[in-house]
Amino acid sequence: MPIYNSDSDFKESVILDAPALFWKLLGSSNSLQIQDFENAMQRLLIAYSLHLYARSSPPDAKW
Repeated sequence: MPIYNSDSDFKESVILDAPALFWKLLGSSNSLQIQDFENAMQRLLIAYSLHLYARSSPPDAKW
């Protein structure tokens, strides 16, 4: 007999560390279930790509 009904019984599986409201700006939360982790990482990589595209002139990437 399982000790829980489903994964929805767990509030969070992953907690992402970032400056205040960073993940909210990306349309995500810093407390995620494991199935939402891939989507959050894709959003982060898109934000990095946009930053590099908008703020760099090859080969000088301004982080």
